[in-house]
Amino acid sequence: MTNQADQKIAHLQTIITAIRKIQHLIISGKDPETILEKTCEILVDTRGYYFAWITLFDEKRNTKFFTGAGAISVINNIRNQATSKGFPDQLWQTLSNTSETVHSGLPGEFLIDLDTTEWTPFLAEIKDDQQTLGILCVAMPATDSKHQVEEVGLDDLAQGLAFALTKFKQHNELKANELRYKNLVDSLNDGVLIIQDEITKFVNQSLCRLTGYTEKEILENPFITLVAPEERELVIQLYTNFVTGKSSQTHYDSAAVTKSGETFSVEVTINQTVYDDRPAIMVILHDNSELKKSMEQLKESEEYFRFLSDSAFEGIIVHDRGVILDVNATLLKITGYSREDNW
Repeated sequence: MTNQADQKIAHLQTIITAIRKIQHLIISGKDPETILEKTCEILVDTRGYYFAWITLFDEKRNTKFFTGAGAISVINNIRNQATSKGFPDQLWQTLSNTSETVHSGLPGEFLIDLDTTEWTPFLAEIKDDQQTLGILCVAMPATDSKHQVEEVGLDDLAQGLAFALTKFKQHNELKANELRYKNLVDSLNDGVLIIQDEITKFVNQSLCRLTGYTEKEILENPFITLVAPEERELVIQLYTNFVTGKSSQTHYDSAAVTKSGETFSVEVTINQTVYDDRPAIMVILHDNSELKKSMEQLKESEEYFRFLSDSAFEGIIVHDRGVILDVNATLLKITGYSREDNW
């Protein structure tokens, strides 16, 4: 009796060891294909299964991925059947006609080169809430009286793989969305950066072009590096007030500095956003140096016109369809009016 109990404990420990190794693999794995390949190897090496294989399906139930370990001839036969002919309707009916997630037995065409008197195949569905993502199949000793424990372990393992595959899919979709977002933002003429916890987490190519810094350089340095030295104290104060809620000001004029030390005028827009599911700040820098230059030139031309106008001996009126816009000093002297009078 004690010997049987010891055997059960030892058997259970090997199952737990295998599951722990695979769980660690799922957590640390970089891609789903490697996780599935290593899972099969661990099951064969740790549990002593005759074989272990995993297949994944697309939306039309076609095999899109297959990997296995153990008995080469059996694995190759199943691989050929799965990839060329697919799985028979009998298997899909078995999976759909029961609420169980672990099933014993395989269709006959999948049992070539397998001695079923010595080995019993078990199927475990890798399934999310909506569909069967794939199948995990192992062949364990037919004389093993502990199949129920094995089934529980296979069910837990299949659920873990389904969770990992779903997370990888969500991660890939998120990365695709991030890439589309980055491409969109990179197409803007304005510089864009996202700040989170005082660290720059995202920058578009327009900001690199405006400042002369590389994306890597901007990400590795404090965002205040991009602000002209004479503006930094004010910008830090404005940024702090916005982040802490003391101010709702989202637009202001400032000056940025390039990598070579040249400064240029910018219009700053600051807004709250979400980055990697956490609050962040988006800053948009619009280069308005040309606009400022044009305004200065216009102001200079207006001042020059005023100088010429006031130097004339004749009275001059500037009007638009009878509405007086301006007069020169000579006209004021002639009429006795001031510029503040209602003309």
